[in-house]
Amino acid sequence: MVSLSPAALTSLDQIWDWNVQTYSPDHADRYLAFLRAETAKLAHLYFVGKRIPTRPEFNYIIIRKHRGGYGYVVAYELIG
Repeated sequence: MVSLSPAALTSLDQIWDWNVQTYSPDHADRYLAFLRAETAKLAHLYFVGKRIPTRPEFNYIIIRKHRGGYGYVVAYELIG
């Protein structure tokens, strides 16, 4: 199971707002669904991330919808 931190939820709200202003509410909804789906995959694909050298308890991945497009860094910690 993947749980999002309060900071991650705030970031998702900000990403949604930016996409609404830049594109449309429909686009923002689809993009947030994409980000949430990709993040949820970490429940099973947690090993794909790279370790953060300064915080070895965390790994990270970069989620991009299109190669060369905007990307978001997702930092995560394995618990249990």
